[in-house]
Amino acid sequence: MTLGRLTSSPASAPLLDPTNGLGTPYQLGEVTLPNGTVATLEVLEPPSGANYGPFTVGTYEEEGQRYTVMIENDTPEGEITRQILSTMVRVPSA
Repeated sequence: MTLGRLTSSPASAPLLDPTNGLGTPYQLGEVTLPNGTVATLEVLEPPSGANYGPFTVGTYEEEGQRYTVMIENDTPEGEITRQILSTMVRVPSA
């Protein structure tokens, strides 16, 4: 079982940091979605003495929306988050 979340907000909304206070960010690179959109990927190393592990965060914007995937205790390279992002596709609303 993996703890994580996916959030969406209008891209025009002020950028809120969903990682605020969770740790020091380190860039892991980029991930390309099936439609060619590029997501940024970073890991958040928790502060010393924290009672939680690192988080991997992937963020991208598409069609006026900003999407953020956040996974706790992913691999050091962010493999679970990379896999999630690399398979994300937009589903038309009914």
